[in-house]
Amino acid sequence: LKESKNFIEKIANNTPTGIMVIDINNLKPIYCNKELPQILGVSEQELFKADENVVRSIINPDNLSSIEDYTDRLFHIAEGQVVENEYRFKHNSGEWRWLYSRQVVFKTDAEGNTMQVLSVVQDITERKLNQAKILKSEHKYRSLFEQSRDVIFIINREGDIIDINQSAVGLLGKDLSELKILNLSSFFYLKTDWLDFQQQLTQRGSVSDMEIMLTKPDGQRIYALITASAQYDNEGRSIFFQGIIHDITDLKRTEQARSLSQKLDATERVARTIAHEVRNPLTNVNLALEQLKLEISSEDEAYEFYFDIIQRNCKRI
Repeated sequence: LKESKNFIEKIANNTPTGIMVIDINNLKPIYCNKELPQILGVSEQELFKADENVVRSIINPDNLSSIEDYTDRLFHIAEGQVVENEYRFKHNSGEWRWLYSRQVVFKTDAEGNTMQVLSVVQDITERKLNQAKILKSEHKYRSLFEQSRDVIFIINREGDIIDINQSAVGLLGKDLSELKILNLSSFFYLKTDWLDFQQQLTQRGSVSDMEIMLTKPDGQRIYALITASAQYDNEGRSIFFQGIIHDITDLKRTEQARSLSQKLDATERVARTIAHEVRNPLTNVNLALEQLKLEISSEDEAYEFYFDIIQRNCKRI
């Protein structure tokens, strides 16, 4: 029996959580393991002497109502029932820390009334801080997600849209509720673009600035750059893809207009060069023709006929 008691005591004192037994009549601890005073930042003597006023003085005011509710539940706890609670308390260092506790019936009297409660206490401050950071990060992400002028999307392996931001409404011409039940591939103008996009994502895990053409329900075509990456589970399997679609339609049209303008400029330069090259020999022909007229008698009408043909055609050229 002594060996068994020592074994249980060893387990209690080596567990990383605080353990105590509370007398339900005066709500005071009658036992605690070595970890609990360290969690609370007090000595064993201080812990056993603590009364309701001491407890109230170290509990955060925002959590007092939950503590009162928790106390009331302890008085009515039944066998097999678990009472849980989260609250902040002031550590001896002056820092506010979070505790999480679970209570079960430990001892009852002959009539089945609860006399003692076993309580397991954990310091969850780090977890709470991490949760707050995650919430802040999620809020920041959601803000960027909603306010981005580019389309931001999340799709599954098949291309079904899981989430997409408001910018997609203007670019793709569908309501947000409609977009979330569609497949992203339905907006790709060329099926080969979609297959290439899927293949790169699956094989490489990412796609960067891939130029594609999208189409709206009204048939309007959109030039865009798509960038995406795969997100993996703990076993390294891709579970979804997230990415951005950047509209480059205006840029593309500007480039096309510039290219056409450059082609027209080149054509005009060629035409001017040809005209110049043709004009120079014609000038010589006209001068030679005038000289020929002076040297040949103007009374010969046959010559005049040929001179007239040459002169008229030179002017036409």
